Parts: sequence; C-alpha cells; structure tokens
Amino acid sequence: MSKIYYTPFTNSLNAYTERMKSILSVYGDIKRIDKNALFNKILNFDFNDIIVVNWLENIMIDKKGEISFLGVIKVFIIFICFRCLFKKFIYVRHNHYPHACNKEKSKKAKKILDVLEQIAHVTVVHSPVEAKGSRIYIPHPLYNIESIQNKKNNSTFVIFGSISRYKKIEKVILNFPKNLSLLIMGKCDDDEYLKELMKLKESKPNVNIKSDYISDEMANKLISDSAGLLITHNDDDMIVSGSFFYAMSIECKTFVLNTPFFKWASEEIGDDYIRCFKNLDDMFSNLILESDVDLFNNGNNPKDLFSDEMIMDKFDKILN
Repeated sequence: MSKIYYTPFTNSLNAYTERMKSILSVYGDIKRIDKNALFNKILNFDFNDIIVVNWLENIMIDKKGEISFLGVIKVFIIFICFRCLFKKFIYVRHNHYPHACNKEKSKKAKKILDVLEQIAHVTVVHSPVEAKGSRIYIPHPLYNIESIQNKKNNSTFVIFGSISRYKKIEKVILNFPKNLSLLIMGKCDDDEYLKELMKLKESKPNVNIKSDYISDEMANKLISDSAGLLITHNDDDMIVSGSFFYAMSIECKTFVLNTPFFKWASEEIGDDYIRCFKNLDDMFSNLILESDVDLFNNGNNPKDLFSDEMIMDKFDKILN
C-alpha cells in the first residue's frame, strides 16, 4: 500500500485535518512528515510516495503581519524538496494569502503564493470558482456530526469558529441589532484581542462570548437551537470558510457576506438555506427570522455536493 504523508498531521482547532486523513486512508497509509522521514527517503532513494500539504505558507508571515524574507526562502526550499522527494506533491491552497498578513502586503503575498503553487505537482482548491488553470477542485469535506432538529430560538444567531483578529468580530459586536442576540463561540489564541472583545461586549447585553472549551455536542446543540450561523467576514484572503461546512454538516441556515464561493453555493443549494449579503449593514438589516423553512426545497442537498464519494471521485483522478 502507498504511503501518503500529510501535513499538518494534527490540528486541534479544525476537524478538517482528521476528515481528510480519513478519506485519504483509502489510498494508503497516512504518515507524519518530519526531518527523519525526509532523511530516510534520501538515504534509501525512496521517491515513490505522496505528500499532501496544507497552510505551510503561513510561515512566511511574521508576528507583525509582515512578509518575512527568511520565511519566504524557507517555504520555497521546503516546497522544492517536496517536489523532488515525492512522486506526487499535492498542495491544498486554502487561502489567497495567509490570514495573518497585513492588508497592505496582501497583493505581494498573493503573488508569492501564485508562484509557490506552481512548484507542486497538483494544486487543490475547495471552491469550483477558483479551479482555474492547472488547479483542481476537490469538495471540502463535511464533518461527522449528526444534525439535531430542535425548536429554533428565533432571536439568537451564532458565530462559530476560531476567534481571530482578521475576522473583525469587533465590528459585528458594535453593529449587531439590539433586538437580536448574538453568541460568539470559538477558541482564541490572541489574549489581547479577546480582552478587547470582552470589553466591547460590556455595553452589549445581547452579545455573549464563549471562548473556553466547547464540546462538539454542545456546539451542535447551541447552533441547532439558533436562528442561524453568521459568517461576517469576506476579505480577499478567503477562498472558503470552514464554519460554512460545519453549518452544512448539521443542516443549519447560514447568513454570509458575498464571496465568489458563497455566490456559487447559494445558486447550487438555494436561497432558503444560504443567504448572501453585500455587507454587514445589509445583513443586519435583513436578518430573516424564520424557523419553519423547508431546507433544500429549491436546490441541491449539500450532503450530496460535498460528500465523501464526490471527494474520492476527484482523488481517484489525481492519485491513480
């Protein structure tokens, strides 16, 4: 059986990694890549394996959001090594440029990534509208979570996922309608940012933040109980949103800001399931409080669009 090296091998903030490893395990033994593994491949002239790489480009951005010259050199060297040492080097491009990159450096960072992806044998994207040139579209996996058909709380909306500065959650807190409730759930690794948000919400009694550990079962229940999941950022860095696929997995109505991917998804799935808005003002003034809408009644079921079978059908063409 083939060996498929996967990096990062673990990700405590995102179940995506485990889902992809599980799907890829059909094609080979999933292995962790490290210096010893690379050294042994060189020593044994063993260049017949596959490697799948995610988010490695993040190392080219320093703590201040600047592009690090050494970081860029490092990621290029690593990519070239992977190209030479593996039969197939698959790079999954999740973003146009790393989330942590300062806005004024974003165009340069995007150009660097455009060059970087050419080194890989295959570049995968999770949005069909991004599958241009040599890029290959593979659907983003859904999560192994059972949907709960609860009675909806028609006044509470949820933001779920990592609490990160690039998402500009402070703008949401400041502008969220007073007659509705907002629950923000997720882990925050930026203590300073979390303090800023906590201070902001002191004057917003309709906003609650849960930044401590939340079990999958509790997150599922809280989101299923809500009027819907909000995705309130659509910066140029984003290709798709993991929160969106979580919502798809539990059949939760989703309110999003326009992006090319969300426009495609809305056309495929139907307006009863995903609602797109131009900006936050547009979203907040048009949040529709409906609890009895029949999902999927004028579009495709997302569990068909993003099924494991669809993903494996794409990987069959890449790996075989």
